[in-house]
Amino acid sequence: MKEYKIYTYTIINVPTQEFKDKVPYVMAVAEDKSGYRFLTRIENYTEGMPIAIGDTVKYLDTDAEGNIICQF
Repeated sequence: MKEYKIYTYTIINVPTQEFKDKVPYVMAVAEDKSGYRFLTRIENYTEGMPIAIGDTVKYLDTDAEGNIICQF
């Protein structure tokens, strides 16, 4: 399973209509071992869960638009 490090992140509490059932959720810039960075949504975040730059997340899926989705 592919793993990435969180480079930076934000917790979304006021979503677009498409994500209203997912709040709060995390959007992050993740980095692979080669240094490639990309934007990802991180699934299975719950309010108050500890999260920090440098945490490891794992590849979960790719959405219909080709965006990588990760999880803790």
